[in-house]
Amino acid sequence: MTLYILSQPSAWPYGITPGPDGNLWFTEVNGNQIGKITPSGVITEYKIPTSNSMPRGIATGPDSNLWFAESAGNKIGKLEITMAATVVPALSRSGMLILFAVLLSCGLIQLHRRRR
Repeated sequence: MTLYILSQPSAWPYGITPGPDGNLWFTEVNGNQIGKITPSGVITEYKIPTSNSMPRGIATGPDSNLWFAESAGNKIGKLEITMAATVVPALSRSGMLILFAVLLSCGLIQLHRRRR
């Protein structure tokens, strides 16, 4: 087993997902960052613009970008994977509704009625 040290001792890594670029991407809840680790173990961290957003879940979207939840920021953020990753401003509530509708229409998420 190999363990990799993050830049902040209290970063609290949480969600992790494979990216379209062949790297693993993860959230740092207390570090307020999105991290990338290459197959060779090199870690790069990207600061989230929303202060104390507490990012948690992260996933690669159908657009090959990374999408993450700002649990304390009450936003959905998008990290565009390019030659140099950049964190774009998180979505507002109306933006989240649009994203939800797009994901639903593409069949990437499904709604199920809860039986009583």
